[in-house]
Amino acid sequence: EAPPLDIAGREKDELPAELVVDWPKALRESATARKADMASVQVMRYDPATGKPLPPYGRASPAGGKSASWAYARGPCDVPFRWYDGAIPYQFPEFRGYITSTQGKIRRVRTVRAGYFYAAMGDWERGHLAWLHTQQGRQPSFYAIYFDVIPLSRQPDQAPPAGWLGDGLRRFDKTPSSSTGTDHTRVAVDDWDDDGTLDIVFGESDGCVFWFPNRGTAKQPDYRYFKMVFDADGLPMDVGTCSAPLIVDWNGDGRKDLLVGTDWNRIVFFENQGDNRQRKLTLRGFIQVEASRDVDSVDGAPTRREDSHRADGAPLELPVESVAGRPEGIFKQDYYPMLEVADWNGDGRPDLLAGGYVTGRIYFYENTGRDAQGLPKLTPRGPLLADGQPLNVGDWCAAPTVADFDGDGDLDLISGRTAMTEASRADTAAMRYYENVGTAKQPDLRLRPFPGKGKSLIRSMASPRAADWNGDGLVDLIVSSRYEIALYENVGTKTQPLFDLDAKPLRPAWGAADLSVDQFLDWDADGRVDIHRSYVVLLNDGVGNPYRFGSRQAQVLPAGQNIAHPSHIGDDWYWPFLYDFDRDGRHDVLFGDWWGRVWFHRNLSQGDEKAFDLTGYPLKLASRSDSSRRLASSGQEIMVGPEDKNPSRDFNALQGARTVFAAADFDRDGLNDLVVGDTFGLIRYYRNVGTAAHPAFAAPIVIGNQRIRLLVEATDWNRDGWPDIIAGAANGIVRLYLNTAGKKPTPFEEGQDLSLPPIKQPRVMMADLNGDGDDDLFLPSVQGSVFLERSFLQHGYAPARLLRLEKRPSR
Repeated sequence: EAPPLDIAGREKDELPAELVVDWPKALRESATARKADMASVQVMRYDPATGKPLPPYGRASPAGGKSASWAYARGPCDVPFRWYDGAIPYQFPEFRGYITSTQGKIRRVRTVRAGYFYAAMGDWERGHLAWLHTQQGRQPSFYAIYFDVIPLSRQPDQAPPAGWLGDGLRRFDKTPSSSTGTDHTRVAVDDWDDDGTLDIVFGESDGCVFWFPNRGTAKQPDYRYFKMVFDADGLPMDVGTCSAPLIVDWNGDGRKDLLVGTDWNRIVFFENQGDNRQRKLTLRGFIQVEASRDVDSVDGAPTRREDSHRADGAPLELPVESVAGRPEGIFKQDYYPMLEVADWNGDGRPDLLAGGYVTGRIYFYENTGRDAQGLPKLTPRGPLLADGQPLNVGDWCAAPTVADFDGDGDLDLISGRTAMTEASRADTAAMRYYENVGTAKQPDLRLRPFPGKGKSLIRSMASPRAADWNGDGLVDLIVSSRYEIALYENVGTKTQPLFDLDAKPLRPAWGAADLSVDQFLDWDADGRVDIHRSYVVLLNDGVGNPYRFGSRQAQVLPAGQNIAHPSHIGDDWYWPFLYDFDRDGRHDVLFGDWWGRVWFHRNLSQGDEKAFDLTGYPLKLASRSDSSRRLASSGQEIMVGPEDKNPSRDFNALQGARTVFAAADFDRDGLNDLVVGDTFGLIRYYRNVGTAAHPAFAAPIVIGNQRIRLLVEATDWNRDGWPDIIAGAANGIVRLYLNTAGKKPTPFEEGQDLSLPPIKQPRVMMADLNGDGDDDLFLPSVQGSVFLERSFLQHGYAPARLLRLEKRPSR
């Protein structure tokens, strides 16, 4: 039963409800010695007077058809649901920050439900079952929850369905958009559960570590879901920001430990105090290096002294020279190293190779013996050479893996890469292959064409791992890149490797399926929101939750045309926005550029013939300050963002203005105005004092400052007929600026923080995604596409209670 909440006199509303459930306890009390199968769950509302199921909120389903509310319904009355497994802490103990800032300590904070942004499998024992609940008036609602049971000894082997409920969590779908749903995926390979098959371990941008159990065989692996890795204290493995794992017996005790490359420029050592089946990983701090001599050569070849890292028993830290594709000196430290351990010089001791993120070089740390704790004594030997020069993978993100790929008895090298210069982009290969033409004791690397066939879907930031994952005796590759993991089979021979690059990345069911959105709008006036993205409109497919877009598309611009204003500096900026700015009934194009300008490209279409002013012009301030008259623009351009800063020396200037804006008639004078945000979080209001056909703007009024890059959106939050502003910034602040409706000298009230669930770097867009009449919050963030229902923002979950548990008669 879900009790009634205050829905402000509305006849009905749709909002999330939840039931906290302990399945072992509930099933024991019903004399059922079995386990709940969460992959089999169905939830439906019913009438307690008749026992008959009721259709979901305002959505009559076709006779005998599937529910209009839930795209994966098995019947006409199913509603979307989601299982938040208790094996992942509900109050998630995460480490937000950099381990370098805490001197190697992991400082955790409890963040509600943060662990559920990951599509990690739990154990199906205890947790929170949530679903989309319909409330009518002030009446309670009643639900039937159907599920199968499985033997107690059986472990979950498939992910349960996951609806997008508007409870401030990420969009999942049965067919996800990526392998892991998390950026900076970096893989390692190991038999993690010691069952004789190879599993995949991976780290990611938020510093956690996960593993894909192999549910197939040594010859036919099956990676259908992933689980969270926990430390010796039972807490989620989390090193802060970015985790690049390597599994290796680091202290020589026969138990495999965990090394993790992380920001900024550190390697963290977790000692395994358990065994290789039940690992107990205990933080031991940063990997350190021995005091080093000046290094004049690597592998017997001369090298520049500035390429040689010096240390004196300090944490291992990679050099930050030289950096391709960016001004020298702008990076004061590297991000995180990619690791490989191998006996590089053939002396019988495992050495460390570490790939530089911004340098694209691979640094050699020689193991010269072990200390009293069995830890390797590492002496830096500088960057590896290839073809007689310091190896550069072209240009960033060196990620080494070594193996005897050509069967000649010595170690060769394959590395991932990210091109940052035009010269390097000419080589489209995601990885580079370096053949060792020397010996096992004196390696001599030569760059060779990558031995692959087919077209790899993996591009930049590849991180390969060498492993015979199909048991045929040939060294294959498991490769990650950004959000993806792919298995590349070696279809060559032991002496001539050839990797099949046509393999598609892993797609474990019910993972993250984020929506790439520039803006929401109802393009075809059918009453459903559509998505605009880069001059293509993805029309709403009209199916139920988690909603789909794009089976039908509309092109905004004529074929072969584009509107952009590139700067060719830094990360550049691309911000197109569709809006009928001149109020002639046609969508124009507004564009925010790197420099801080807002461009106007008028829609010149006639009938079915599409045409736009492709050149456009930057919007300007009025030439005089008399805002009581309609003035043509002949003054200075609207300009936001960094001023008088050199992009070659200042990182913020290098990123540009990150110009964003919202357009609306904020003062209700019949003309569209602008609210513009920038990389510093300043929000400025520009009142249109020109005309609809020839806009010109009064001097800006600063209405808010959220101190970092953001997104601004116009919405009538309080339904008073005056457009308000909502802004979400990368620092997590989401703030509402209510329109003063002309009642005060200032156009907007001071910003008020909205009490949103914790979301990292949220931007904000408004859209009625579920069609219940509320403009809900869509928050694209570094954690994915988040949907927050207005009713949930006000009430939270409707707290359901379990009335009884019944057994269904056996068929």
